[in-house]
Amino acid sequence: MKIYPNMRKTLLWFFLLSVFLLALFYLTFDGQFVWPLPSRDYVIFAGWAVITAVYFVITLRCSYYTLEKKYLSQKKLTKEYAYEYNRIIYIDESWSRKNNILLFVTDRGDAIYLILDKKQLLLDEMLKRCKNLRDRESVLRQFPKVKI
Repeated sequence: MKIYPNMRKTLLWFFLLSVFLLALFYLTFDGQFVWPLPSRDYVIFAGWAVITAVYFVITLRCSYYTLEKKYLSQKKLTKEYAYEYNRIIYIDESWSRKNNILLFVTDRGDAIYLILDKKQLLLDEMLKRCKNLRDRESVLRQFPKVKI
């Protein structure tokens, strides 16, 4: 079963990052804003917009989660990550529902953040499939440096 992350949340983060990078590159190469903009600036902005739109579409198409029998598989462009259900020891359900981002901790003390789908189906399925869940206090005792 494939589950795609929430497009609005992805778009928001993607937009903020791309605008920051545009400003950084623009100030690095030119370093000045004058009005009216020179014609080469329109070419730079148009190129940036096209590249950003193409990369956004590719990101949405190639980023998804797959619920397997023993693990959750996360596909990000060309990389694939697997999180075994029996290695997940804590899921912060209230924070995850509020922020629409799945937060879980593995048995190695790694805090993992995944963007949830629109209906939060991924969170519900993870709560059903993860059998070794513990309470917050015991996880913090075992891993005091983890941010949960």
